[in-house]
Amino acid sequence: MAFARILLKTLLGLFVLLLLVGVMLPDSVRIERQIQIKASAEHIFPSLNNLQSFHQWSPWSEITHNQYTFSGPAAGVGSRMAWRNQAAEKNQGDMEIILSEPNQQVQSKLDFGGKGGGITSFILSPGQSSQYTHLLWRFDADFGWDLYGRYIGLLLDKMIGSSYEQGLKNLKKRIESEHQ
Repeated sequence: MAFARILLKTLLGLFVLLLLVGVMLPDSVRIERQIQIKASAEHIFPSLNNLQSFHQWSPWSEITHNQYTFSGPAAGVGSRMAWRNQAAEKNQGDMEIILSEPNQQVQSKLDFGGKGGGITSFILSPGQSSQYTHLLWRFDADFGWDLYGRYIGLLLDKMIGSSYEQGLKNLKKRIESEHQ
């Protein structure tokens, strides 16, 4: 009986500690990766502003069992891409372009089907020389009072950062091979 009481108090204390730490964690996260591409913003922008084109260089397009559907306009605001994975029902979501500033910026709203969401942005700016364009790929998520999300936020850079890097390399290779 004494062991059960000690175990219960220990578990309760651990639970309270996890709650307190969770409340103190950041309620938002920003992940960023960037690259220099030897092409003009005019050549890069269509690959960012069209979700079917994005799908061709996206690091996640190679995930087996994912089924993709596209709706809305072919490019720009309102263009949508949804994915569903038959093998893992929880792997579903959609992406919709919510801001499109030609040759400057594209923002999309992401919804991961009940597992949260965020805003992804592609920001184009002049590169290291007149032949290059700087591309920043950013992901912002706001967890609010979702304490589990706040803990996940601590790991998010490690979870998706390398995928962002791979995606940017894929895009660079594609753009530079097309425009040389």
